[in-house]
Amino acid sequence: MGVDASTSQERMDRWKSLLSGQDSKGARGAALRRSGPVNLLTGVWLHAAARAEQGLELTGLERSILEPLQRVLGEGEVSAVGRLYREQRGEEGLAVALVPQAVTSRSLQQGYGLEEYRAALTELLPQIMAMPNMAVVDRDRLAAGEGIDTPEFTAALAEYGYGVTGFTGAGDDEASDQAVAPFRARLEWGGFHCYEAAGDQGGGRDEIYWTCASNATDYQHTTRTGPVLV
Repeated sequence: MGVDASTSQERMDRWKSLLSGQDSKGARGAALRRSGPVNLLTGVWLHAAARAEQGLELTGLERSILEPLQRVLGEGEVSAVGRLYREQRGEEGLAVALVPQAVTSRSLQQGYGLEEYRAALTELLPQIMAMPNMAVVDRDRLAAGEGIDTPEFTAALAEYGYGVTGFTGAGDDEASDQAVAPFRARLEWGGFHCYEAAGDQGGGRDEIYWTCASNATDYQHTTRTGPVLV
């Protein structure tokens, strides 16, 4: 995780704009706003930051989320973002742009543990899956050599700036001790278009990496290509 070349005050102004529902400069802010209030992880870390700013005892999940952010941004900036969120939602738990109601309606006296996070995700899942940049593809279509991206999904990728494709197949919904038969897939990275160049603090060029990760109950693997300088 790295910090972009913006100053702490610029990042605070960006958060204030995002949480109030106002326009924010940059492709990342536009993508977040376009997704709507389904950013559960964003909401949980803001909730945790607000609790930490008030000196409340954090859950294990909240600590695991905040600690990397505090190492990069500093405890002061993370607390300041938490205070912004707390002031925006008020004591009544008012709606906050980007943050799901499942989070804003929860008292700051109540932390988010893993069980609470899973419950909130289950509640949000229908709304998430209805987004046009989400796709679920049957593995048999891959085996048959069929294309997996619809024109609607491809258009949504350009509009949102990202997309998520999940794969499913026969028997996935059935409880079984038997392992699901493996399948082989090949990812081809064809190209990219940079909408918002960031550079680095030394004034250098962006370094674009393609990253792919997969995981299962007893397996985890991440692959990253070499950099493409722009």
